[in-house]
Amino acid sequence: MAKKTSQQIANEAFQNSKDLDKVFVTSDGYPFATENAANLHKNTSGKKALKIYPFTRPEMVSKPATNKVTDAKPVKLDKLKLDELRAVATKEGIRFEDKATKAQLIADIEKVRTEKTSK
Repeated sequence: MAKKTSQQIANEAFQNSKDLDKVFVTSDGYPFATENAANLHKNTSGKKALKIYPFTRPEMVSKPATNKVTDAKPVKLDKLKLDELRAVATKEGIRFEDKATKAQLIADIEKVRTEKTSK
């Protein structure tokens, strides 16, 4: 039997848990719902150089947080969760690190939006 890739393991985790928006897969093939749990496994497994690969549910990237009512006021960026901000940043074409904070993402999104409106 062929070894599963980290992406395949993440996809299975997303299929098995509809509420899961992000999954962290360790290089030894275990999926975790939180980065903290993955780090605990990494630190207690006894395996050296174990890596953690984060994956976001594909729908989160393709469907960023938006208002359902078109004439409603836009959602303020500071009200969005980190995963929602990542989705907005991805939609805006912004590249960011997995470690990016809400403040960093908000600043990057606002910068891109300002540049678009000033053109």
